[in-house]
Order: sequence, then C-alpha cells, then structure tokens
Amino acid sequence: MELFVISKEKINFDDLPKTDVRTVSFDKSVLKRYEKDPFQIKLDHDVGVLEKTGTDSWSLQIDAGNDCVTTFLNKLALIPEEERKHFEKHNILPRELSPKASDRWTKGIP
Repeated sequence: MELFVISKEKINFDDLPKTDVRTVSFDKSVLKRYEKDPFQIKLDHDVGVLEKTGTDSWSLQIDAGNDCVTTFLNKLALIPEEERKHFEKHNILPRELSPKASDRWTKGIP
C-alpha cells in the first residue's frame, strides 16, 4: 500500500512498529462509507472514533478537524486490510493534528 506520510511511500503494515505515530491524512469523503450501520462515527469537537460494531468489530481514532481526517499510522494498521485500502483511495498530503486532537492525544487534555 502506498500512502503519503511525509512523502508518498510504501507502507508494510505487517512490519509497522506499534510505536509509529506518524500522522496520515485523508479527504473527508473517506467517511461517507461509514455513515450507516454497522458503522458509527462518534465525534466531540471533530475528534473521536470511527467504529464498526458486531462480531468483527474494530475502531479507529480520528481527527476530523482541519478539513480532513487524520489519524496515526499505527492506529490505521489495526483496522482490516479492506478498510485500509478504502482509506488509501482518499489519502492526501499529511496535515498536522487539529489543536483539539493534539491536546487530547498527546497532552491528555480533555
């Protein structure tokens, strides 16, 4: 899979370190697929989680601020490959985390 992280690069999710916290960004249209069951998008001030419910459930921490969707590469590695391929189609040049996401995820501020 090829994603823009700093520049476009091949990402091997099987060998990705769990500590790889580089950000990766996507056009907001990536979320359209997840607007109905069995998916839920839970946001508080544009920061939250995308979840799939049911027996094969998963979740992805997302920042939907800054006119895009941003997450950490190590979090993206935890969702099913089919979903990562969907995200890849919407990949854009990486953006910084929104101030709210940065406060919550890196400083522990609610």
